[in-house]
Amino acid sequence: MYTGPSNLSKTVLLEQLVFVSNEASTLLFELYKLLSNNNGAPSAEAVDKFLRQDVALSKDRVDSAVEKMLYYIASSRIDLIDHKEFYINLALRYKAIMSLIESAVFNLLLLQRKAPEAGTGQIMGKVLELVKLSEETMYLLTQEIRRLVGTSSGSENTAKSLLKNIESTADKIKMNERIADEVYRELQERIVDEHAGNPIAVMLLRDFVNNIENIFDTIVDQTTDILILARSIVA
Repeated sequence: MYTGPSNLSKTVLLEQLVFVSNEASTLLFELYKLLSNNNGAPSAEAVDKFLRQDVALSKDRVDSAVEKMLYYIASSRIDLIDHKEFYINLALRYKAIMSLIESAVFNLLLLQRKAPEAGTGQIMGKVLELVKLSEETMYLLTQEIRRLVGTSSGSENTAKSLLKNIESTADKIKMNERIADEVYRELQERIVDEHAGNPIAVMLLRDFVNNIENIFDTIVDQTTDILILARSIVA
């Protein structure tokens, strides 16, 4: 049964989740722009600058926000925070997403330094497609978090309407997951076919692609927990 507006603790936690989700979404969009503006193959210098500036600053902001969330939960009367395990898992998973983005950009930097010839052609076109799917799906995830705030603070009818929107968004994310899986499998095959004689290129390309795939999988895990949390709030 719907229990009405949430307490202050829940509102504070959800607002922080909106912030960190938006940071992750923005950073993935900037990575996509970096790749698309350079036909999938930015220079090593451009990637290095992106890693040291954009990624580092965004990751620090998310790490700081997550630490504040965990401290807030620990210092509050934890028995008054409903579904606290979900908030902890969601916060820590955003830290993991930022670390995966950092690893992906670092592997892209190694690729451009050690095997720049591999960062061209159809493979990087498919890589760009996978990054775009990840960026779009992260944006959808951020929208889910924003709606989650509404389910916990609005009227019963508003909460039920927002829950339907969250469920619809979760369906879109599942559809994107199927597309991303197909792109990922095609990429793995193309990497081997096109760079069989260059083991360094194969290794670095695979590392980069695997990082992007892991980002996508983690976004899907977030979606599942958010959907469960939303249903628990509205039920």
